[in-house]
Amino acid sequence: MEHRKYLIGGLLVLSLAFFCANAAAQVIVTPDDTQGWFARASNTGTVELSAEQVRGAGTGSLKMSTDGSDGQVVKAARIPLITIDSITSISWDLYVDSSGSAATYPRPQLEYYSLSQNRSGTLVYDISNLSPGTDSWQSVSVDLNSDLFWSTEFGPGDTRTLAAWQTDLSGVLMNYFQLGMGSTSGPVPEVISYIDLVELNGTTWDFEGEAPLAPEPTATSVPTLSQWALIAMVGLLALFGFASLRNRSS
Repeated sequence: MEHRKYLIGGLLVLSLAFFCANAAAQVIVTPDDTQGWFARASNTGTVELSAEQVRGAGTGSLKMSTDGSDGQVVKAARIPLITIDSITSISWDLYVDSSGSAATYPRPQLEYYSLSQNRSGTLVYDISNLSPGTDSWQSVSVDLNSDLFWSTEFGPGDTRTLAAWQTDLSGVLMNYFQLGMGSTSGPVPEVISYIDLVELNGTTWDFEGEAPLAPEPTATSVPTLSQWALIAMVGLLALFGFASLRNRSS
């Protein structure tokens, strides 16, 4: 019975830590601490922290640009460790420079994967949802029940609301939460844009400073879900072992 008390206590501690880590907050992203954000760019596209356009009282934002070459993709991403159906809100602030094209802009792309359900793809925020102006900041929020997304699993012709995709992809893990633009093939418009105050489920990331955003980490440097589970299990075993030693000494 005493061991069970310690085991339950350990689970409560882990649950509280998880809740605190995912509670609503504003997090500062800097060159020295990117808070898990990294760049996924191909060809000559750039993703960098920049002071060229500042949102609010900050010192910078995240610049994303393409130069008109073929096959350019630029994305700012992080690994959220949540499922598609657990998304409750997405928003971001956007600035499109008039010196380039406003034909496209950084927008949410939710990459998902499930081995058990044999599902994989990326939900892309449909460009028809928004026609951004230029040379001014605007705040954009995803309406789960009206804004359209399409999935690379089925192609751009199948657009649905995020709420509808959440029903279809219930329990499917989101591998990457990212904002991006571009195409892996064909010409890409020359675009200079900035994003800031990116929000997912109540947590907002504020991009500050000046430096290229670090590239995507190698697979071995990011704990997988099974590794997180192993870490949690080791912690519980340590608590259980401590409780056993304490009982023996008493």
